[in-house]
Amino acid sequence: MSKIKARLDITAETPILVNPRLCDQCGACVGICPADCITLDEYTLGIVGPDCIKCGFCIPACPVEALSWNETGVASFADLLKQNGTASAGR
Repeated sequence: MSKIKARLDITAETPILVNPRLCDQCGACVGICPADCITLDEYTLGIVGPDCIKCGFCIPACPVEALSWNETGVASFADLLKQNGTASAGR
């Protein structure tokens, strides 16, 4: 059994960003999350930041690459777009 290597350098309240333009709500990330902190309803996918253990298992599980590390410390993907002024951020 391999150990979880958490990203301790990621200190944002929301350690994983979800790109809503790419997310097709397949739920692959929900099933793999050991902390059970990813929520999915009929409209949105969300990550409960304080419960996230920063293992990153959800990122490669996403078949459309809609998840990424929040290395910028923004609160949401929308804030990242505002900060960068680009529609391709988070990929």
